[in-house]
Amino acid sequence: GRTGWQKGNLYNSLSFAGGRSDGGVPNSDWKKGQVYLQGCYALSRSVAADKFRLFWQFGYSGKSYGANTFYSGSSNDQFESNDRILANVQMEIGRRLHLRPSLYWIRTYDDYQWHRGTPTNSHHSDVYGVRLNSWFQWAIGRTALGAELRQENIVSTSLGNHNRTNLSLNLEHNVLLSKWTLSMGLSAVMNTGVDKRFRFYPGVDVAYRPSDDWKILLSYNMGLRVPSYTDLYYSSPDIS
Repeated sequence: GRTGWQKGNLYNSLSFAGGRSDGGVPNSDWKKGQVYLQGCYALSRSVAADKFRLFWQFGYSGKSYGANTFYSGSSNDQFESNDRILANVQMEIGRRLHLRPSLYWIRTYDDYQWHRGTPTNSHHSDVYGVRLNSWFQWAIGRTALGAELRQENIVSTSLGNHNRTNLSLNLEHNVLLSKWTLSMGLSAVMNTGVDKRFRFYPGVDVAYRPSDDWKILLSYNMGLRVPSYTDLYYSSPDIS
């Protein structure tokens, strides 16, 4: 279901859903539910053209299911439940110079059972941070700058208790011509789970459109994926 309403320059919408199944084979039952609220406030009724806008999002989702041989064939009565809560508040400011600051928080609960009814791994994790993106258009294209500070924490019966901080800075410039598009960027990333120094990752994308039906793209990019806590610390109970 979904409903939406407006009062003056304030907009909101609320959606929700749910379902359940007994499963087609033993221990494949599941049930789930979710609710999601999003809204916007603008200084005028013309939201798209306003120089100040405030957005918000709040959500919850939950699911539990019999994971019959899902993670391993050695156990046909595995079980898992997941719950997630999220919140995000974001502003958009300016017309020539666009600023987009935001705050966010995500909490996740996970309960995994190797044999249903026998707790194996339970944890909750938090990811929260602040982000600022900005961009402006000028004579030689569009330039974007961004920064994000993110904190990740986990408390787990099998993965342990850990926390790490990620700081990233981004610079990008785009040149748009009639047939050519050039995009150049540079990211600087520091993660305390790796070490406490910045690493730099460049990227270049070049696109050429000989006609409206074709586009030729050449790109080179470098990036970093920090291992998840599961990658680093999980040990499977499957000993077969």
